[in-house]
Amino acid sequence: MKTDPLFYRLFQERPDTAFELLGEVPPPGCRYRLRAEELKQTAQRLDGILLPECDRAEAPLLFVETQFYPDAVFYHRWLSAIFLYLYRHQVPRAWRALVVFPDRATDKAATAPFTALFDAGLLRRVYLEDLLVEAPAPRSFGQSLARLMAVDPAQAATEARTLIAEAQATGSEQALQTIEWIETMLIYKLPHLSREEVEAML
Repeated sequence: MKTDPLFYRLFQERPDTAFELLGEVPPPGCRYRLRAEELKQTAQRLDGILLPECDRAEAPLLFVETQFYPDAVFYHRWLSAIFLYLYRHQVPRAWRALVVFPDRATDKAATAPFTALFDAGLLRRVYLEDLLVEAPAPRSFGQSLARLMAVDPAQAATEARTLIAEAQATGSEQALQTIEWIETMLIYKLPHLSREEVEAML
């Protein structure tokens, strides 16, 4: 399944999802916009930067990344790009970084040099496999959307219908985009079905 484009589309259309995966809420009254950034002369790319669209100093810059294959130097590469971005743009606000892995087995990179970043809460990991276990408290809508990426295909349709009903109930402008994202995700997850069949199933 093409997870990276789906996650970045989710973060683009529903930036709050990244904060929900962190177990947080975005700063009140502050919207975020997703951007990709090519770091010229270094051949490095940051696929996801959530930029606050407000002047509030406490609204952090949030770097987001999905890592769905083992990479022994992932943290070295990603964090060097983050720090280069912070230097080049002279970022005047707090920042945090979120990486989404499918499971712990994929998180193979060395972490010892970055222990202080983990301990300070600047660098956070989310494992989709954790969203498959029963949660002690209700999940946020964004967490439930991310969980949909990890559930068994047989279970995906049932959960998708529940999420679509929740999205429709909000009556928000985002509802249609969210429903389209859910349909697209199911098309990738259930490749033997056509878009029409997925829509009929939902």
